Amino acid sequence: MVTSSITKLRYAGAVGAEIRRRRVQLGLTQQAAGRPYTRQFMSLVEQGRVVPSLASLLAIARNLETTPGALLDAVDGALGVAGSATPWPADRMGRDRVAAGARSARGRGRRSTPRREPVWREPPR
Repeated sequence: MVTSSITKLRYAGAVGAEIRRRRVQLGLTQQAAGRPYTRQFMSLVEQGRVVPSLASLLAIARNLETTPGALLDAVDGALGVAGSATPWPADRMGRDRVAAGARSARGRGRRSTPRREPVWREPPR
């Protein structure tokens, strides 16, 4: 199954919408709901422009008096995804990372071509 970036954007938007819904329901500001992160970060998350990391999702969920699992379950329900917290298969995620690493090996301290074995030569006499 190949998932397009449009599906990932829909998922990011649904996560942001669920966070906003719960924040407004509790009467919290973006700054209070996103503490220790900035209000600007929370705004980007709620707009679906940024997908929060697991650590930031955990902090936001605590501020919203819920769990990250409950947030993601609500998102899955809104999108009609059953039994999965991600819109793409887990086995494909690893292959995508490997392929991305292979394409961008330059400039990050890794050689793009394998090293040759050193040739042993006798010292001059």
